[in-house]
Amino acid sequence: ESGEVKLVETNEDLFQILNNARDKFAAQMDEKNITFAVEFSNVRNNFVRCDKDKLNKVLDNLIANAYKFTSIGGKVTITLKQLGSEIENIGNYELSVRDSGTGMTPEFAQKVFEPFEREENPSILVKSAGLGMTIAKDIVELMHGKISVFTKKGDGTEFVINVKLAFSN
Repeated sequence: ESGEVKLVETNEDLFQILNNARDKFAAQMDEKNITFAVEFSNVRNNFVRCDKDKLNKVLDNLIANAYKFTSIGGKVTITLKQLGSEIENIGNYELSVRDSGTGMTPEFAQKVFEPFEREENPSILVKSAGLGMTIAKDIVELMHGKISVFTKKGDGTEFVINVKLAFSN
């Protein structure tokens, strides 16, 4: 009611969250013959404290965009890496969503997280309000994390989230 968004952290399994996200989008990806995979790299602590609903919202936005901008026969990969920890019981995690889609111009990539920004693309029939990436960025920042975009027009896009998460028991 106050307009403030707060994290509601619970004990969660990152493997389960990402596998559920994959399962949620699997049928859509199959329709476009998109190779869709979830990969884990060096994840030693998959049980963490996080706001599952907000993390799912971020994943939904990133995966939906990857689907939307990836052509038939393309590829979308979600990767979770644990990068180490300088603080006891807290892990540094890198979560990425990479696609082989249309990519973005450098000019649009600089403003992709701004509200209501959309890159006009005549080959994409689905329209949006241009808020998904803004919401994703706001949630990641609420988690004290950082989201970055790496893209090249005609060569796909990768969104990378870096966040610290406390281990759960």
